[in-house]
Amino acid sequence: MNDNKRTYTMKQIANLIGIDKTKVWRFIRDNNIHEYSKNGRALLFSEQQKARIIKGIKSSDVHSMNEQKNDSNLSDKELISVLKNELEQKNKEIDRFQKLLDQQQQLNLSSQKLLENQKSEQNIKNDTTQSPNMRSKGDSNDSDTNISKQNEKPSDETRESFWKRLFR
Repeated sequence: MNDNKRTYTMKQIANLIGIDKTKVWRFIRDNNIHEYSKNGRALLFSEQQKARIIKGIKSSDVHSMNEQKNDSNLSDKELISVLKNELEQKNKEIDRFQKLLDQQQQLNLSSQKLLENQKSEQNIKNDTTQSPNMRSKGDSNDSDTNISKQNEKPSDETRESFWKRLFR
C-alpha cells in the first residue's frame, strides 16, 4: 500500500455528499465495493473509490427522485379519477333520492286528497242523516247526548277526572 494516497471513511464520504452514513454503507454493500484498507474498525476508501461511490449515490438519488415524482403524479392522477368516480356515484344517488322524494310527496298529496274526499262524503252523509233527526226533536235520546258529551275532550281548565266522567 502506498501511504501517499489519501483515504476516506464512510462518514467522511457521507459528509461530502450531505447524506447519512448508512446510505453510503448500503450503496457500498449493494455494489460490492471493497475497502482500500482498514484502520481499526473504520473502512478506508481510496480517492477513486470515493469518486465512484459519490457518482453512484448521486445518480441513484436522481433516479429515485424521478421515480418518486412519477409515482406521485400517477397516484395523484389515480386519486383524481377515483374521486371523480365517487362524485359521479354520489350525484346519481342524489338524483335517485330526489326522485324518491318527489314520489313520496305525490303519494302524500294524493292520500290527503282521498282523505278529504272521504271526510266530505261522510259529512254529507251525516248531514243527510241528521236532518230528519233535527226535524223530530222529541225523538232524540238523552243517552246519545250523554255519550257525545263524554266523547268531547274538555279543556284543561274544566277537565274532569276519569271516574267522574265514567259515572255521570
